[in-house]
Amino acid sequence: MILTKSKQFWQSLRFSERFFILFLLFSALLWVLVPAFSWVCLPYDPEETLSWGSAFNWGSSKHPPLAGIMLFHFCRLFAFQNFSVFLLSQICMTLGFFFLWKLARCFLDRDKSVMAALLITFYFFYNYETPKFNANTPHLLFIPMMCYFFYRGTERNLLKDWLLLAFAGACACLSKYSAAVLFLAFLLYLVLDRDSRKCLRTPGPYLAGALFFLLLLPHILYLFRTHGLIFHYISEGKTPGWGYYTQIFAMTGALLVPPACMAFAAYLSFALGKKSFLPFRKEDASGSRKGVKFVSVLMGTQAGVLLLMGIAGHRLELIWTYPVFLPAGILILSLIPTAPDRRSMNVFAFLAVFWGAWLLGLVFEQGNFISKYRYHLDKNLLRQEAEKFYREKTGKEIAFVSGKIWNSALLQHAFSFRIEAAPMADPLLLSLHEKAIRGQDTLLILRSKKDLVCHADSILKSRNGKIPWKEILVPYKARFGKKKVYRCYLVILGDAYLAPIPALDAE
Repeated sequence: MILTKSKQFWQSLRFSERFFILFLLFSALLWVLVPAFSWVCLPYDPEETLSWGSAFNWGSSKHPPLAGIMLFHFCRLFAFQNFSVFLLSQICMTLGFFFLWKLARCFLDRDKSVMAALLITFYFFYNYETPKFNANTPHLLFIPMMCYFFYRGTERNLLKDWLLLAFAGACACLSKYSAAVLFLAFLLYLVLDRDSRKCLRTPGPYLAGALFFLLLLPHILYLFRTHGLIFHYISEGKTPGWGYYTQIFAMTGALLVPPACMAFAAYLSFALGKKSFLPFRKEDASGSRKGVKFVSVLMGTQAGVLLLMGIAGHRLELIWTYPVFLPAGILILSLIPTAPDRRSMNVFAFLAVFWGAWLLGLVFEQGNFISKYRYHLDKNLLRQEAEKFYREKTGKEIAFVSGKIWNSALLQHAFSFRIEAAPMADPLLLSLHEKAIRGQDTLLILRSKKDLVCHADSILKSRNGKIPWKEILVPYKARFGKKKVYRCYLVILGDAYLAPIPALDAE
């Protein structure tokens, strides 16, 4: 019975929808298997995110808490094996594509909706960067959810849509504060669209606002307790390596190039499919004016906020542009008056598979032929060295580790998170472990001798002029790469090191 219904369902789908399902399944599978096969350890971002989640705090000095909590407790189900990080990334990706497709279906036909959802794959962030799970990754799910349930709320005005919008919006803001810009876009759309304003006369939006506030309340209280320290990182953080006008120019380019690439992929699919350089002359299908209006407001508001921040002199990171492009495929396909035929869909499918395979091959090549310590360092070898040194000097087992973010997080991961850790660059996490630190010797991992020299005076003061330390060399190599050696320094600190030692610079 189930097989019969499944077969009937599959036969009822168009070619584009079958391709969409198969593409998502195989893409997710391969983006789990290739990094899991290629990387011995985890890169910087997922190790850092796991470290945040292990403390189960309502935030850090860098980001809200949800990404860390999601990743830590999901990976816990799989004994913190590396593949679980990549699996969670692809779950977020696949569900995000589903909601992006659902949003596209509000404006476009079945074929165009598939194209609109998958055009985002031509922006490298949505495949090449996703294995490196960080605070941005949950956005790939929650931002499409926000957009979909907001639009459905304005169209159907059902309470469940508004409450789901509140849930998705709270999760997005608890992953990264930049999601709040979308609420500004939603407000602007309500002002511009007369039909949508009618929903403001009903209780749905206001009940959603109350639920949104309740979901954020624990984090809001946390911000008060920590005196909003996280906003110090947001307002200052890393300083870009370019000047004022160069930064604005680079951000403008970062806002224009990805949608241009997506538009070119769409044009190429129609042009090669219809065998014409001007494939849009025949107006056999109309675009969606509603879709153009909705997506233009979403993209324009986010892009405008980023550019205003740059003009005001705020630091900008090019990766911050990624939420702008999520609905760009809907805008592009809404402006194309031609319906895609089977040949155009075949060309689009080939381009999507070719581009995805090329990026996947790039990760495979870099992961297996180029030795990099943040991908190929065996954390168990580091653990053995650390345990041996600590036991020789103290006669005890390691209970707490600190130092540079990636080093301390990697060692904590090597112990399957049975020890506590907090980087010296994160005073909030350090404060959580203060009682544990005060009662024992802390193992400090420094990345270079320069770090050891810079902090020698402070360390010596905490140890009354005597400090145990050791230089260790850990070999690493890619599967087919050159053998290299990773050098770091282990230091054992007394229980009074927190006050005299300043925080190391964030990486």
